[in-house]
Amino acid sequence: MKLNLRILYFQYLAKRLEISNTLWGHIITTTALLQFLGGPLFGRFGDVYGGRLSLTLSCVAMATWAAMLSVSNSFQGVLLSTVPLVFSHVPTAHQMVISDVTDDASRSVELGALRVSMPVGSMIGSAIGGMLTETYGTTTTFMFTAMLSCVSAVLNWMYIPIQTKQYRGHNRLSPKKRQIFNIHEIARLLKIPAVAHILWINFAFIMANIIIQNSFPIIVRDTFGMGPQEAGMFTMYSNIFTVVFQMFAIRPLTRRYKDYPLMLLASLVLTAACGIASAMTERWHLYLFVVIRIFGVYLRNTVIEAALSKASPPDDTGAVMGLGAMVLHLTQIVSPPISAYILDHVGYRFLGVTGATMTAMVAGFILLTKDEFR
Repeated sequence: MKLNLRILYFQYLAKRLEISNTLWGHIITTTALLQFLGGPLFGRFGDVYGGRLSLTLSCVAMATWAAMLSVSNSFQGVLLSTVPLVFSHVPTAHQMVISDVTDDASRSVELGALRVSMPVGSMIGSAIGGMLTETYGTTTTFMFTAMLSCVSAVLNWMYIPIQTKQYRGHNRLSPKKRQIFNIHEIARLLKIPAVAHILWINFAFIMANIIIQNSFPIIVRDTFGMGPQEAGMFTMYSNIFTVVFQMFAIRPLTRRYKDYPLMLLASLVLTAACGIASAMTERWHLYLFVVIRIFGVYLRNTVIEAALSKASPPDDTGAVMGLGAMVLHLTQIVSPPISAYILDHVGYRFLGVTGATMTAMVAGFILLTKDEFR
């Protein structure tokens, strides 16, 4: 329920508190900056202290964020509530654990399976969150989220091993490498050509998509007139297709094809989705856009995560996943002012034009560098 609340029901809290689109952008940017700074360090934390502690820390941070939001009654309170999110990196922790316990041949498939569980929870959360927000308001919704996050923390502590990495003798981390705030160890990964290359491609991919995503809740609310409950059902619809695509399309594709053709396919699908976004005028256009976008985004995410883990040493899967999260949060820092300016001064359709142009350029770049993915 994390993503839905932060982007969807968070927007209804912003409306109740009369937070402008500009201040909304500042909140998103602040959150992204905190997670940008925390991502690589959290990855190092996972490499050193294991999956159980890192996942538990993320859930506790999530619970704190939601509890603070439930009592916030001003822009300053909402802004302060973002501070715990510097420690909340649940997807990164899950990806690290899966990467640690799988081999290169099965990693793409198993990371894809992980992405099935997330939208299932999100789908249920969307329906419950929409009804709670419509009936009882955002305070109850965020308190419920805090409670669920605490339950998740307990379950992680009970069922996740203390250390998921399989060290063998001389491969055990040295005392120097066990330091969390070791910037040299993090920077070392950026010197690996394959890692740096994939991170740059990922940045371009995400940037093209997120300039639409940032303003999408506002477009859904203001342009197409969806209330909280309908918006929750819309998100539930999106998550149903996420599960279907992940199980019956993306999973078979990752079993059969290598990274290069799948990256190219993802970029072409996202180009088509952004093209639809530039022409949306009716509500059913939203549903068509979301279905095509979901396939492209989840295919991209699965391939990028697997490629990153394969390009890094086994001892550094947490750190490299943290760098991947850092790229995501960097786009969240850079993109909100761009999205807000386009939405306020040009119109939501140009968001689609901008995204389509960028994804088409990414496709061209992948074609030019195809030999590096074979």
